[in-house]
Amino acid sequence: MSRRWKKLAVMVLLATWGTMTAAVAMATGEWKVEFERICGQSNMAADLPAEQLERLIKDSDTLLLQLEKIKPEEAKVVIFRLKKSRNFFQYLLQSRAAGAKENQTPN
Repeated sequence: MSRRWKKLAVMVLLATWGTMTAAVAMATGEWKVEFERICGQSNMAADLPAEQLERLIKDSDTLLLQLEKIKPEEAKVVIFRLKKSRNFFQYLLQSRAAGAKENQTPN
């Protein structure tokens, strides 16, 4: 293989690696933004309507599926925090439903 072809092969490999790295970085950034959006609403979750809590639970489930594709060592803490937020949203919905049920039962 001539020197020119070797240089060309190296350039193609570097360009391909750079593109893949950029794609991974973008994907990583996307899940981080979604993670921050979901978990960031935990502080005000008690004031959110039931429909929004249900949406946050669905979004959490979707993001958990994406995070499970990442190496567990890298996503372990993020997955733990996301599950805690998701479970908190679920708890709020269940406690509201139980409270509404108690208020409807005749004495």
